[in-house]
Amino acid sequence: MKRFNKNPSIIRSNNLFFPNIMNIKRKWIGIIIGSCIIAGTFYSGLLLQGDTFFFHIISSLIGGGIAGLFTAGKIFDGIKSGFMSGFIGSLVICIIILFNITLTLIRGPMDFIGGFVVLFGLIFTALAILFASIGGVIGVKIRDTWK
Repeated sequence: MKRFNKNPSIIRSNNLFFPNIMNIKRKWIGIIIGSCIIAGTFYSGLLLQGDTFFFHIISSLIGGGIAGLFTAGKIFDGIKSGFMSGFIGSLVICIIILFNITLTLIRGPMDFIGGFVVLFGLIFTALAILFASIGGVIGVKIRDTWK
């Protein structure tokens, strides 16, 4: 019988049926915090009329990094957590953008700028997922240096 590792930050255990529940809760807390950072800073960047593109990339890296910090495991687990954080954050971004487009279509035909809003939303969705995954790797590496 193998002994379990005494390090509580490692989720890899020999028991596949009963994983460490605290590590799973901590992982999802990190994913939710990261996705709130990604979605929240996107809209605050739009309201502040700053450089939304640069602001969104940095916030995606930070959100994925927080998801990676809270995730126990190796680099691939950080990539998965960063991806989930970016996916949930970009889903919130796309839902609100599509809601605004629907309201525009109810009022009348969509103008030329409305088409760019759809493209804008899709580009920011892809960037959020990509940079949050990279941020997840960075978060795991930062956590590993603290051990």
